Amino acid sequence: MSMESRPFYHEGMRSLQDRFDGRRVADALAAHRIRRDFWDEDRRMIEQASFFFIATS
Repeated sequence: MSMESRPFYHEGMRSLQDRFDGRRVADALAAHRIRRDFWDEDRRMIEQASFFFIATS
């Protein structure tokens, strides 16, 4: 399965979002915050930084 077709949240995550009324926020994050690649401005910032941390899940 490619990253393009894989859902951003799995069913367990969706269950918690529904339980705690967080689905609208989660949907907005998935629609507006996900990146599949670094952008040119990201690369410039990383290259100029003394150190850089990245978090993934």
